[in-house]
Amino acid sequence: MIWFLLFGVFKGVAVGRDSIIGAHAVVNKNVPEFAIAAGVPATFLWDRRKGKEHNEILKGGECGAGG
Repeated sequence: MIWFLLFGVFKGVAVGRDSIIGAHAVVNKNVPEFAIAAGVPATFLWDRRKGKEHNEILKGGECGAGG
């Protein structure tokens, strides 16, 4: 399942299985499975399969899920 929250996806861009795209995001690059992405342009925020520590490393010390 992919959660669609009013966003635009460019032609030829893949949105991975079980990913969540934020409201009004513009997706211009592929989004991996289980990812949370948002913004204009959409950027990766969080991997839903991983714990907080893993995602902080990916984001360079920032917690992209607001935690």
